[in-house]
Amino acid sequence: FFIHVSSVIYLLIISKITFKTYIKRLSIDIPFVLFAFFLPFISKGSGKVAWEIMGLAVYETGLIEMRNLIIKITLCVTLAIILTATTSTVEIIYGMQKLKISPLLISIFSFAIRYIDVFIDELKRVKTSMKSRGYSEKGLKNLKPIAFASGAMLIRGYERGERVYNSMISRGFNGY
Repeated sequence: FFIHVSSVIYLLIISKITFKTYIKRLSIDIPFVLFAFFLPFISKGSGKVAWEIMGLAVYETGLIEMRNLIIKITLCVTLAIILTATTSTVEIIYGMQKLKISPLLISIFSFAIRYIDVFIDELKRVKTSMKSRGYSEKGLKNLKPIAFASGAMLIRGYERGERVYNSMISRGFNGY
């Protein structure tokens, strides 16, 4: 692991990504790390108990698996962060074509990137409209307007997708 870790750290340094940006983007790692914390309790392997905590056995195999999983996931996410921070989306799509990845997957990826931006713009408009109507983000009482706004965003996104799909089909798009 030392060579892998040092290589990724070297790439992170030469990519000149700020620490704040890196940590912010690394937050996608959290669900996987949380899952890994359960491995010492459930992964028996050879059955050798390292120690017990409040009656729960902590297995050696689980500790090793937890360490390996956290390191591997963090390294993979870090490489993805470096790639997306230093390469434009057009270059990533072109690279996927050069690697002979399925044209269908490339289409899905390019549509996803395009519509993530559209969705973020739509979210900004919804937040602005909520603010102009006097909404303040305080306490649990104000979750009802957020639920309504989330539902509206879901419906708008679905309808927009349908319109785009129908217009693409009418222009002869076949999925590639």
